[in-house]
Amino acid sequence: MDDVSVGDTVDLVPMHGNVSCMSTRAATGIIVQVARCESPEEVTPRFATTGNGTVAIKLIKIYSPGFKVPSYKYQPSGSEASPATLSHFKEDCQIVVPVHMLKQHVDSDHIRSTPAETNPPSIPNITAPVEERDIQPPVQDEADGTEEAAEMVIQLWLF
Repeated sequence: MDDVSVGDTVDLVPMHGNVSCMSTRAATGIIVQVARCESPEEVTPRFATTGNGTVAIKLIKIYSPGFKVPSYKYQPSGSEASPATLSHFKEDCQIVVPVHMLKQHVDSDHIRSTPAETNPPSIPNITAPVEERDIQPPVQDEADGTEEAAEMVIQLWLF
């Protein structure tokens, strides 16, 4: 708690996981001082307050919509409750999270979002630009040396 202050920009990270998972982020937010945070419809608790070891953050950017937010449940009318994910919140929404799920914000365009369990996996785990690789075009068959075959090889390589 001594390391966080109102106005700090922070990254929301997984509570548990391996080293590579812990170096990712699910969202970026700003620590805010509010009496209570109001949840969107169908998310409980409807109003959350900070307590020992928790802070309120205002979500700035969500990278992993499938990231489960601890202590929140999503329950559409007539359905069973399930863990709420960042997809149930919007950017600029305020949520209460444990301090140990926050790390100092790193301003970078190379963001690796937090892997999240999805069924089926529809959320990409990597949002960083693809690394350049030394890819060689396919070797053209020597017996097929026509200009048309060469164009086809180039088109396949560019695809």
